[in-house]
Amino acid sequence: ASVPLGLIVTTNDVTLATGKVNQALNFNSSSSYYQIQSFVLLGISNYAYSIALWVKRTSTGGGTLVHLSTQTDGLGWCVTLLGFRSTGEIVATNWDYYGKEVVGPVILINVWTHVASTFSTINGLRFYINGIYSGTTGV
Repeated sequence: ASVPLGLIVTTNDVTLATGKVNQALNFNSSSSYYQIQSFVLLGISNYAYSIALWVKRTSTGGGTLVHLSTQTDGLGWCVTLLGFRSTGEIVATNWDYYGKEVVGPVILINVWTHVASTFSTINGLRFYINGIYSGTTGV
């Protein structure tokens, strides 16, 4: 499907639900995904970006929120930009500083939580939970 800005979207086992603000995506199974192609500058060295999401977990454990890959099948060069450790902490990573991550708190189950990560060459990767600064990788 094509959406505004000419982005190409592919989904698997995803439905619309009532969100914190307007509508949300409900990932119905562990194989659910919402794939967007054509973010041409995401993955180019030294370009600033930010990712912000409202998250409402319904289970504990690890998982991926935002995955960046050079191929649509996920088999190319890739990194999880936002995800959960198996112990429940939310983690932000920047592809350009591979191996450096900011570990946030455990996100509570069935509670809407705003998460945001920003990257710039001046500040490195910064991570915010509910608008509160959670940490940085530095530059």
